[in-house]
Amino acid sequence: MFFGDTYMGSFELSILIKLLLAALAGGLVGLEREKHGRPAGMRTNLLVSVGACTIMILSEAFYLKYGMIGGDTTLRLDPSRRSAVGENDIDVRLTNLEFRLLHLLMSRPGYVFKSEDIIQTVWGSQRENDQSLLKNMIYRLRKKLEEEAGETNLIQTWPGGYSFQED
Repeated sequence: MFFGDTYMGSFELSILIKLLLAALAGGLVGLEREKHGRPAGMRTNLLVSVGACTIMILSEAFYLKYGMIGGDTTLRLDPSRRSAVGENDIDVRLTNLEFRLLHLLMSRPGYVFKSEDIIQTVWGSQRENDQSLLKNMIYRLRKKLEEEAGETNLIQTWPGGYSFQED
């Protein structure tokens, strides 16, 4: 059970420690801000810190219960660490944009996403140089996956778009 028994498992203990550390950090930041007369004092920072910690804990619990995204492929995404895990269990750390791009492509393996749709979903806007930004990010993502995890040919280029191909 969750905090129900007198015995507290290591998972429950780690959650409790994370929440307490988040509360302490938020309280300290809030005290410092109040001391210098800035708005958003201790309560606000405490709530923001505990809220962020709660979201992180929920992400971790989702990961533990349902596993990683892309469980049927050689490459899996770990949202709690914002990383990709290769077939040989090597962790590939991703930037926020790289993770969002790879998550989008892996959400429908084999489906060719139009470049404009990828840009709109990942960046949320359309500007002049977005096509070159997307090409650059695809290049960096392919290079990172190949060098660090040994995964090749997972992201395919098609006329007007990109797809994720399962092995």
